[in-house]
Amino acid sequence: MLKKFVGIILVLTFFCSTVLAEQPITDKNQPQNALKFLIIVIEDFSQEKLFKSYLPNIKNLYEMGYSGITLGNELNLQEYIEDLLKLKGFETNFPLLAKKYGYRVYAYGFNIKNYSGLEYLPSLQFMESKFGDSEKNGFILAFKRDQEKLADKVVEKLYESGELRNTIVVVIGSGKSGVFTTFANKIKKNVKVEFILDDGIIPTISLALGIYPQEEWGPTLWSAIYTGDWETENQNRAKEQKEILAFVLKLRKVITEKDREIKNFQKEKEKLLTKLMGKEHESTSLHATIKKLKLKIVIYKLTVFGLIITGFFLLFLEYKLLKKKYLIF
Repeated sequence: MLKKFVGIILVLTFFCSTVLAEQPITDKNQPQNALKFLIIVIEDFSQEKLFKSYLPNIKNLYEMGYSGITLGNELNLQEYIEDLLKLKGFETNFPLLAKKYGYRVYAYGFNIKNYSGLEYLPSLQFMESKFGDSEKNGFILAFKRDQEKLADKVVEKLYESGELRNTIVVVIGSGKSGVFTTFANKIKKNVKVEFILDDGIIPTISLALGIYPQEEWGPTLWSAIYTGDWETENQNRAKEQKEILAFVLKLRKVITEKDREIKNFQKEKEKLLTKLMGKEHESTSLHATIKKLKLKIVIYKLTVFGLIITGFFLLFLEYKLLKKKYLIF
């Protein structure tokens, strides 16, 4: 009986060990079913802009170890960037960097010569198969200018297949790139999307390092780009927008009413000014009439006075004549 029991225990142990051996080995620190992410990089800048303008003016690159030495323009751009990324404790190979932080990068690239094809852009089937993984997956898809059709094809395929669900999409590139107008709205309607509209190269370096480009540079996992509740935040944002819109409409209504009152006051003011001008005109006319009347009165008075004097003078003459003629006195 004891032998049978021991035998059963051994069989069960062997069976369990066989099953466990077939299980894939995963990193304990790596969260399962983590949000996947898709990085789409649209590059459209020149080496001259990169060497002379963009890199030297980024303060954090000095903190990262950038000495400011200008390397030759003939140097391969990717080698130059990887030269800048020789940091303490960091690898300079982007896939290794991502792996160090627990992610797999299946495609990456920059705006360098002969940059296209499967070296940087694997087949859609390859991407789709890798997107189905339960591990943390990462795509850095880089598209040069004039590659809008290719970018659209890749994203359209992923969009149609539904594999972009639960995926963080970070689009890095210049806002002038036509690729944004081609497919950005399609993704935005169906996917949790974060757009980084920039000239591309610095955010790409920082994201490849697992560093999110903010004031402080520190290792941040891809999944930490966004860890909140998208649906709740969108609802809250929509609620806030409605409240703001209602407040703006209310404010606009108040302003409109005040404008109407001001216009009415202006009209009343104009009416009063018109009346005042009329009164002033009447007053001026009245003053002129009074002056004329005063002048006429003076003339009449002088005329009457003259007539009285003349009458007295005539009476005096007549008296003289009668006295002389009749010798009355």
